[in-house]
Amino acid sequence: MGTSCLATFPHSGQKHNRNEQQSGEMVRTIEQQVAEAQAKLARLKTRAKAQETRRKIIVGAIVTTEALKDPKIAKWLASTLRKNATREVDQKELAGLLADLDAKAKIAGAGEA
Repeated sequence: MGTSCLATFPHSGQKHNRNEQQSGEMVRTIEQQVAEAQAKLARLKTRAKAQETRRKIIVGAIVTTEALKDPKIAKWLASTLRKNATREVDQKELAGLLADLDAKAKIAGAGEA
């Protein structure tokens, strides 16, 4: 089996863990390792969030482009945006796009009549 980390001190006859002798140094090292791990985790979370944001931008650009070409997609996207963009600031940002989508969707409505 493995060797013991216990040492007998000559005057007391008691066994003590060798790590106790270096506890100040060990605690600092462990704290540093924890801090490094936390920093790495924060960097990974930031990178993951950036990847998710890029993915959303790409998907949004593709869907918007297709919606402006296809009246049925335009109607769906306009409806979806109106239903889900509930904040006033978002609604203001989307006003121009919604107008364009509505104009494209009317083509579908005119074609069905």
